[in-house]
Amino acid sequence: MTRGRIVCFGDSNTYGYNPSGYLGSCYPDSIPWTKQLEQSDYDVVNLGMNGRTIPSGSLIADVATMCKSYEPYSLLVIMLGTNDLLLGQPLSLIAEKMDRFLASLTTRLPSGKILLVGPPAMQAGSWVRDPVVLESSRHFFARYAPVAKKYGVQAADAKEWKVEIAGDGIHLTPSGHAAFARGLLALLRKTGI
Repeated sequence: MTRGRIVCFGDSNTYGYNPSGYLGSCYPDSIPWTKQLEQSDYDVVNLGMNGRTIPSGSLIADVATMCKSYEPYSLLVIMLGTNDLLLGQPLSLIAEKMDRFLASLTTRLPSGKILLVGPPAMQAGSWVRDPVVLESSRHFFARYAPVAKKYGVQAADAKEWKVEIAGDGIHLTPSGHAAFARGLLALLRKTGI
């Protein structure tokens, strides 16, 4: 018997992108944090997609419809913003986009079943060297936490889980996925999910 269904909506770090594999390839099944949740008896729906940015406009209704199709679920985990930052958007604008996303999403889905995760901080690597981007990535949670509170959404800071980042500066290593999974599992158990 599973503990509950967890729907995970995010970018390549949710998808399980393997930075040392072929373009777009995923880590083997035992590695991604979503698979590690499954190994802990959760029913996991992985809606991660490489390159995804924070949805806006009519796309938000599409996200809500997609997530509703997996009801009943115990939690919807959202981790986004890294690609928006890589596209040159300032953190202030990214926080505004997340505000609009949650404002619309919470009119369609139960806010108490949403967890907004501030992505892990980037590291200097082959994909990212801009010091402004690197510094901004350290402050996702500080910008997201007030937005989450505004809409009655739970929030977590992946930076606190000390996940290891690969040489590209963006993607989680296998040990990074393990650390992410441990952090999230601890939170799920603390909240009784």
